[in-house]
Amino acid sequence: MTWIILHFIFLLIPVVVPVALYRNKGRIMTHFYLIMAMNVKARKFYVRFWLLLLLLFHYDSTFLLKDRLGIMLSTIFCIMMFSFKWSDRWMKDVHDRIRTVVILSIMALVAVAIPQLYTLSISIVLFLTASLFYPSSKVISECQDTDNVQNLLKHPDELIKSYYNYHHA
Repeated sequence: MTWIILHFIFLLIPVVVPVALYRNKGRIMTHFYLIMAMNVKARKFYVRFWLLLLLLFHYDSTFLLKDRLGIMLSTIFCIMMFSFKWSDRWMKDVHDRIRTVVILSIMALVAVAIPQLYTLSISIVLFLTASLFYPSSKVISECQDTDNVQNLLKHPDELIKSYYNYHHA
């Protein structure tokens, strides 16, 4: 029963988190945006947190699902995410390029239609959700200047426009 509830929570994460936090102008999210843009250690922690969620999802899936192929394929993806250098590059790429988001979304839709690749599909969707809140290359370069950071703190709308790079819907 616990595994079913945990699996249901994993299915709700890609829906609830973006609805509640996407382009949120609250004080907590504004500080989150700035910390993520300015601090490499915060981005590293963020990547490790999502990697931990993915691994927990795989652990949960081994008890509920019998499709070992999908779990093995998505575990290979998780093993590659252990390298922060690769994860950072992938998340920036997904965040900066809408074409990559579309390709990964189509891959997730195709994978969910194949019963053996269900866990791979959910892993891709969780990765897309994680990269949605990852800072763009533009905002990382803007936050290197301390005067610009003070200006962005005073104007959260500009920070959000810069953080999301104008293209996410």
